[in-house]
Amino acid sequence: MSNENNNLSLYGWSDNLFRQKQISQFKDMSHGRIIVTHKTCYEVVAEDGVHLCELTGNMIYGRMPDEYPCTGDWVIFQPFDANKGIIVDMLPRERALYRKKNGRVADRQAIASYVDKAFIVQSLDDNFNVRRAERFIAQVMEEKIKPVLVLNKADLGCDRQKIDEAIKHIARQFPVFITSIRQPQTILRLRESITKGETVVFVGSSGVGKSSLVNALCGKSVLNTSDISLSTGKGRHTLGGSD
Repeated sequence: MSNENNNLSLYGWSDNLFRQKQISQFKDMSHGRIIVTHKTCYEVVAEDGVHLCELTGNMIYGRMPDEYPCTGDWVIFQPFDANKGIIVDMLPRERALYRKKNGRVADRQAIASYVDKAFIVQSLDDNFNVRRAERFIAQVMEEKIKPVLVLNKADLGCDRQKIDEAIKHIARQFPVFITSIRQPQTILRLRESITKGETVVFVGSSGVGKSSLVNALCGKSVLNTSDISLSTGKGRHTLGGSD
């Protein structure tokens, strides 16, 4: 784990979060943001580096599983040993994305929180479906997250006039980007739309190129993608779902 010093404002720490922390009985302990969620532990970025943290017993047994921390949550933890810690409290969750389990609203799992902007990715091939894009937009707006439509794989060739006609009602209300990892200028425009300290997520169906887009934006491989299948044109990443 890293020992580097971090400016947590770049991760979204704010005066409002500071005030929320003062309400906690653990306000004098360290705080940080969950950047990776594992099955039994969490990677938490704090001012003094990244800590591998587990939940205290009260957090495990005093909450329902859907109330456990998720990626993006701000937590209070007790550091110990070399870059390890115990999470003792969690600040109130805002602007979260949820995955419905078994199709029921009541049975849902938080997958990311404190999200500022959601890039809704579709690819300009058989995956393109304007109704699906509308559903994603409605879902993120319910949580007060700003939606952005990203039409990826522009290098494949498509009927742009037909696409423009299909999304014109969306483009009147929300930003729309046409991208391809083989066209660097399109990635640059997308990168310039992300402001300092802003948290963004990429959502979309399997095969639209989310991982490849993230890697291109970061300028390095941060998500692993498998070999491209010639029969489907789809790649899969290794972080708990297909790309």
